[in-house]
Amino acid sequence: MVEVKVSKNGENVTIVRDDGKEITINFQQFVDVFKNTAKALNEYYFHIVYHLGREGLSEEEIKEVMQEIKAKMIKECPHCRGRLVKAGYKVTRSGRRQRFQCTQCGRYVF
Repeated sequence: MVEVKVSKNGENVTIVRDDGKEITINFQQFVDVFKNTAKALNEYYFHIVYHLGREGLSEEEIKEVMQEIKAKMIKECPHCRGRLVKAGYKVTRSGRRQRFQCTQCGRYVF
């Protein structure tokens, strides 16, 4: 079974194969090469879909992974899929955390 790990901000995707080999796809490398964020994002998505398809994942599994990546990169509201904007910080025991507010439903997320 292939395991897919997506970083907290969606900019690193690691595909762990059955034999233990890891393939890491980093968004910043695409930005450095293409110098255009839109083109870099398009190529980043293409490479992820290509590698996931090569590893034998079904279209539905690939779609789930891509939705997770897009939600983390674009900062979508997990409740209504609205756009999130920065809304200050929340102080916790472990330190300050960036707080976001949805422009559609008004909820706060971290």
